[in-house]
Amino acid sequence: SLDMCLGFFTGYELEDGSVQKDLRSTVTHHLKREFIFDAALVSINWAEIWSDSVIIQVLTLLRLLRLLKLQAALNLLKNKIESEVAVLSIDVLQNMLAMCAAVHVTACFWLGIGRTDKGWIHFVDFGDEGLLYAYAFNWALTQFHGSTDIVPHTDTERIFQCAALLLAFFAVTAFVSDVTSSMTKLHMLSGKQNLHLRVLRKFLLH
Repeated sequence: SLDMCLGFFTGYELEDGSVQKDLRSTVTHHLKREFIFDAALVSINWAEIWSDSVIIQVLTLLRLLRLLKLQAALNLLKNKIESEVAVLSIDVLQNMLAMCAAVHVTACFWLGIGRTDKGWIHFVDFGDEGLLYAYAFNWALTQFHGSTDIVPHTDTERIFQCAALLLAFFAVTAFVSDVTSSMTKLHMLSGKQNLHLRVLRKFLLH
């Protein structure tokens, strides 16, 4: 809630690179850009305190949309970095965070479905209830790669597993492609730097 209010007093970057700090401008900019989005997420957080309904629990997943702010912050950071190696490293880290977020969302849905009657939770001896998320995360991770002894027991779980497998296939393909492209660019940059160093060393020796 406090962060939502601080947005009214936070400057923003203009197209020419300067920072607009005028209060009227920052208030107008925040109202047009992020206020509605932040207000919706804050409302969900407050609703979660006063209600434990299934709808509210599902809506809490919308808090992951805050990662869009992280995306904007990373793009702003990359625009200010002159090192191409650092920019490519951030791209690799960004892809890894996106993959972790995808696994987390899948695990949350799988955990929610398992709490229904005859869900997978009732057939797994997990001992401590605190390990439920760990089991769900492990299942979600194996949809991207690996295997698990947790299997669907209801039609809803089977349908969700099929959807998760399809989405995981496309997500892994995109992830591997992006990471491979970034690593190839890093290797090429490293090769150019080594070539320049060899030329400089040869020049200094002669």
